Parts: sequence; structure tokens; C-alpha cells
Amino acid sequence: MKPVGSEKTIVAGSAFLLVVLPLALMFQGMDMTDTGWVLASNQNFFSAPESVSYWFHLWFGNFLGGIWYHLFGSWGLLSFRFAAVLIFWLTAFLTHRVFGDLVRPSLLFTALLMGMVFHFGGKITIIHYNNVGTLFLILGAFLLLRWVRTEKARELAFSGAVFSLAAFTRLPNLAAVLFGLVVVLAGRLQGRRGRAILRDLRVFFGGFLLAAVLVLLLMKSLGHLGLYVQAVKELFSGSAEELSHYGSNTMEKKFFVDLGRAIFAAFSGLLLLHVFRKVLTRFGGARILGAGAALITILAVALSWRFLYGEAMPVVYLGVGLSFITTAILLLLPDTDRGFTKSAAASSAIILLVLTVGSDTGMKVASYGLIFAFPLVLRFWLDGPDIRAFLRQESFQTDAQDSGLSLERSDRRGIFILLLLLYAGFSVPFLYRGTYRDSSLRHKMAYSIEHPLLRGILTTEARARAVSEALRELDNRVQPGDELLAFESIPMIHFLTRTRPYLHNSWPMLYLPSEFERNLKKAESREVPLPPVILARTQTRSGSWPNSGAVSRTETAVRDRAILEGFLQKHRYREVWENGAFRILMPDM
Repeated sequence: MKPVGSEKTIVAGSAFLLVVLPLALMFQGMDMTDTGWVLASNQNFFSAPESVSYWFHLWFGNFLGGIWYHLFGSWGLLSFRFAAVLIFWLTAFLTHRVFGDLVRPSLLFTALLMGMVFHFGGKITIIHYNNVGTLFLILGAFLLLRWVRTEKARELAFSGAVFSLAAFTRLPNLAAVLFGLVVVLAGRLQGRRGRAILRDLRVFFGGFLLAAVLVLLLMKSLGHLGLYVQAVKELFSGSAEELSHYGSNTMEKKFFVDLGRAIFAAFSGLLLLHVFRKVLTRFGGARILGAGAALITILAVALSWRFLYGEAMPVVYLGVGLSFITTAILLLLPDTDRGFTKSAAASSAIILLVLTVGSDTGMKVASYGLIFAFPLVLRFWLDGPDIRAFLRQESFQTDAQDSGLSLERSDRRGIFILLLLLYAGFSVPFLYRGTYRDSSLRHKMAYSIEHPLLRGILTTEARARAVSEALRELDNRVQPGDELLAFESIPMIHFLTRTRPYLHNSWPMLYLPSEFERNLKKAESREVPLPPVILARTQTRSGSWPNSGAVSRTETAVRDRAILEGFLQKHRYREVWENGAFRILMPDM
């Protein structure tokens, strides 16, 4: 579809923001925790894989990150930030290719812009298993939906192979086998019989299995296969422990609770906006309705600024729930395009489900997939059929004159426009204040850290000073390739010093106490010098770090800390340097 008239303005403005906003956001924020953990894994992936073998089942994302590090690592964190922008642009491009002939341009670019909010607001913006996994799920859906239109077997096989790669990026993405249901659905809608559908499934799963075999062979050639298998075993054995966040009961409960919240949020949100619009229209007319819409936007900005910039789950629940509801309606509508719309709707729902499965943050990860769901959501609610057409099982109309129930269409459009205003009001504060684990006020992040791997990165004055001082001192204590023990959630230190984690994990506080003690004893048994130790003095997970108060007091953190203290006393470590944020200790030689 080509944009016409005012459509061109919306398309041009949205395209401009899709390019400029991700680039503008990549210069600020310096997270010491998750970002450093992934970067340290990328840095050591080829040179010392055993030193970052914890959670090695996130293999494919680290493989891509390791390649990027060897190509562009000299540019440091900024190069990985730009890589995240490239990943998003490619994700948006694939989504546009899927829906370009189905959704009018202004709605499609608006949907991409809405999806961009959750790729950069409050998210880890590097080559990360969540954005990489989402990219491969959407690439797989793109190939699968091309097969729906072309019926070329190679596209079906390639889609299965890409879904397999998504599973090696993040193990719960193995649930992408659910896309086999889309193969069956499309086959039935296109009139294929049982044998033909079984043949299609063999091609799809054949591509899936062939890609898996090739990845495993690549792992073996790199000497990674044993580390990968061990990581998968430890994942399942560790999930059974009492303190684990990944136990099957916990994860299943989280999944269904989040799903219920999403559906409830969508139904209640639509109902409240419907009542709001009806009341204002009946008693005040268009002017009062316009004032009410403006008030909704202002309230969304105020509430998001105050409460939602860190954890935006109410908006995530609303978006995901609305996507599921829209999918259900589209699957019930009569088919007019040989199953493409229904297959696309089912694919968007499966992407959201797959991203929700197996995460301790639940549906928060699913927000990455909203970019693929929003085009159909906007199309249905703003350009979709009237209720009467739906009930009479008429074809999917997009022209209001073809239906006799335009008021129903008008109501739905009015409700959804209010919903879009809510989303817009939320988005601006979320993008401004949602820097992952750094300050919520961007104007305070204006200071650089004196380090070649942090060129172009800005953070707060206190954080820049504390990290710069520690790195200068560590330069006198360790060399690139040396082992280091960094504790209290500071894996970024490993990336910046180019050191290898002593405990095979740059973030050892993630270990459950039994794992921590076992790995500490294993490290002690090696005939290698004891490493320098750097400890954070306050809670680095906080956006206000290093002015964030006491260290973590969770049961796992307290017990891990006690085990480490025993290790330090046993080997007579002594403090050789400190500032307000860090302590450096050396063994008494």
C-alpha cells in the first residue's frame, strides 16, 4: 500500500522517529549488572569459554556477540549499543515486510513506533538473548508466512531452521515448535488434505532438526558442546532447589497468572474507555470528549512519570491482552485471503506466548514481541469489520460504506483512539526515564568514564567518578586475561578490565548458595594463583547507584556473602584500596 495525503506525514514522522530515537538513546546509561554479564560472556566466548560457562545454554546470542566483539570490540559498549539498534531496525523491517500489503502505511508505521518503545524503554540495549531471540522468532514467522503465500517448501524448511536458532538463543524458545500449528492451520484454510499437511510438517520440523544438528556440530568444533550440555543439566537441576526463581511450579504459576492479568487488563481497559467515551459523548458532545481525551493523555504522562518508568507491567499486560483478544477475533472471522491473516494472527500470539514462557520476569519479555502483534491490532480496531458483519459471518470489510452498522465501527475506533492516547502519554516518560539500571533523569547522565571501552557513554557524575577510580586502581592489580573475582553484582568490571571470571561466572551472586560453594571449592582446587577481589559496597541494581544504600539482603545474597567471607578469611585477604563504591582485596602472599 502506498501512503496518500495525510498518511505520508504520519509515515514520514514515524520513520524519522524509528531511526533517530534509538540512535539518540544509545549514548546514555551504564549498567553494572546484566549488561556487563552479557558483555563479559561475549568477550570470553571464544578465548576462554569455560570462564563464562554459567548459563551457557544462551549459546547462540553469545556466539553472535562474540563475533561482534572480535569485529568491533575496540569500540566498546557503544558498538554493542549500535548493534542493538541494528537488531531493532531489522526486526522492524521484517515486520513491515510481513504486513506491508495488509495494513495501511500510517497504521503500520504507528505500530512499529509503538513496538519500539518496549525495545528501548527500560531494556538492556546490547546484543542480548531477548532481542536476538525476538528477531529470530519474527524472522521465522516472516519465512513461514511467505510460505503461506508462495507454498514454496524451501521457505517452510528455512522457517523451521530459524526457529531452531531461536531455541539456541534462549532455551524456552524451544516452544517455537508451536508454529507447527500455524502450518496445520494454513494447510486447512488452503484446502490441503491430511497427507499434504503431514508432508508440510515433515519439511518444517526437518528444517528445525537439521539446523539443531548443524549448531551442535559447530559447538563441538569450537569445544563448546560439553559446556552447553552441562549448562542445560545445571539449569534443570538448579531449578529444583528451594531458592531458585526457575522452578517448574514457580514458572507455570507465573505464566498463567500473567496471562490472566493480561486478559483482565485488556477487557477492563476497553470497558472503562467505552463507558468514559459514552458518558462524555452523551452529556457533553464532541468538545467535552476532546477535553476528556486530552485529560487522559495528561494523566498517562503524569502517572507514567511517577510510577511506570521502571516497571511498566500495567501497559505490558494491556498490550499483550489486547493482542490475544484481537487474535481470537481474527481467528473466528471468515477467511478471505487463503489463510494469511489468520496465520499472521496466530503467529503473533505464538511469539508472545513463547517469549513469556520460561522467564522469571514473565510477560515483561513478551513486550519485545508486541512490535509484531500491533499491526494487526491497529488494523482490526481502526479498519476492521463492523460487529454486525462479524455476527453475520460477512467478509472482512475495510470500507465503512459496505456495512450497515457504522456506529459500531465508530465506537470501536473511538475507544481505540483513546487507548492510543494513553499509550502515547505513557511512551514519552518511559523512554525518557527508562534507562536500564541507571538514572531516571537523562539530564543528569552527562559524564563520561575514563576508559577506552566506555567512549561515548554518559552516566551520572557519581557513577562516572566511582568507576573511573576503581578502574585506575585495578590497572595496577590485573592485566587482560588474568582471573578476577568481582562480587555484589558488578560483572561489568570483567568486561572493562578484560579479565576472566574466577568462578566461571562474571556475576557469581546469581549462583544459589550450594552452587556458589561448589564452584568456589572447585576454583580453590586448581593450581592457579588466588585472584584479586573487588567488592561493591552498595546495591548496584539500583538506578541511583553508587548512592543506593545497603547491599542486597535476599536470602541467596546473604548466604553467598557469608560463604565468600569464609573464603576471604581462609586465604587472609586484606583490603588494599577503597572508595565510596568499591573495595579491592588481595590475598596475603
